[in-house]
Amino acid sequence: MHRTPRVSYCFFSILLLPLSALALGWNLQYQDPNGRTLYGVKFVDQVHGWAVGAEGVILYTTNGGNSWDSLDSHTSNTLRGVSFVNATHGWAVGDSGTILRTTDGTTWEMQTSGTTNILRSVSFVDNLHGTAVGESGTILNTTDGGMNWLAQTSGTPYALNSVCFVDRNRGWAIGGRYAYPDTENMRSIILHTTNAGLNWINQNSNIIFPLYGLSFTDSLHGWIVGRYVDEIFALHSSIIHTDNGGLNWITQNIGGTLNDVSFCDTNHGLIACIGNTLYSSNGGEYWLFEELQAYSIQYGISLVDSVHGWAVGEDGFIQNFSGYTSVTDNDKILPIQSRLVQSYPNPFNSSTTIVYSLVKSSAVRIEVYDVSGRKISILVNATQNAGFYRVHFDGQHLPSGVYFCRFMAGKNVQTRKLILMR
Repeated sequence: MHRTPRVSYCFFSILLLPLSALALGWNLQYQDPNGRTLYGVKFVDQVHGWAVGAEGVILYTTNGGNSWDSLDSHTSNTLRGVSFVNATHGWAVGDSGTILRTTDGTTWEMQTSGTTNILRSVSFVDNLHGTAVGESGTILNTTDGGMNWLAQTSGTPYALNSVCFVDRNRGWAIGGRYAYPDTENMRSIILHTTNAGLNWINQNSNIIFPLYGLSFTDSLHGWIVGRYVDEIFALHSSIIHTDNGGLNWITQNIGGTLNDVSFCDTNHGLIACIGNTLYSSNGGEYWLFEELQAYSIQYGISLVDSVHGWAVGEDGFIQNFSGYTSVTDNDKILPIQSRLVQSYPNPFNSSTTIVYSLVKSSAVRIEVYDVSGRKISILVNATQNAGFYRVHFDGQHLPSGVYFCRFMAGKNVQTRKLILMR
């Protein structure tokens, strides 16, 4: 049975504070040698953590990420979500209805899910009680550690991208529908249960586009992130927050790609984006913007306390957060490919940062053209060593419109679209 409670909401623009003197300590810890994308990460304390991703990869650390071991998952299916309740008991979910369990932190066994749908997220509150969600409104629940998984009625045909329970009974699941460029038929979904999923109730917000990341610290305080790209390639993202269990939602509008969110208490939280993160120490009233050491799309994030967090994503990067410290270079970790990464922000209204990587020393040239093919600017024209680089493009004297950034490194030539909007 579904019913829609009365809710209210408001929205305002988010205040982003760039970090300069007080730089957040993001350091590149590890890169998967095969460059497999990582979609989920979970730490239960400052030392024990797991990351999961493409081709069934499971990585494990017992020293806070200083070293990572690859574990045998017994599957080649992409794993998209992971949940642990302590240093030994955990579950991972993924494509084709894959559910895996470990009871020692390292040895994984397959469980029968009863579905072939993609499972995107899983949340356990103890060794027995857990919920997994995924495509086509799939919700699965277990009360015996996954020995048996029972389907629940979500009441939605849309994908559910994340789930979070704060105890055996109270939880939330979020998702929605979007297929570019069909913005007219976008949907968002927030489901809430107070009886372990026997009934899921819709909670409304003013967000109309899909939601991807979810974090509740207790039965009242929660944060959700969502995004979409419109028909002119403009990116729209929002953070929504509740302090009364979802009866009311406050919306913060922001540019950028928001993929995941993790709060360790009602004050401290991290949001995973493309090439950067957002950090709050006051419950999301203000957010601090910080670029990561290695620019990549971050899909998963885990914050265990105010100064210990980890982000995982594209190309198998694992980066860790260590509070307000200086970011130290890690010369031992180099890119696995030379490429031009999507600029951020894009669209932009004055300037944007163009990020690229070099797998080896190369003659690099980066140029910007307008739609007529006229060269606007040469941003880089030099020989550079292997590594990660950023260069800023200033468009404050240019008219609104579409521009193209051309990256040349040896024989490698790539082009990306830039959109300047006033």
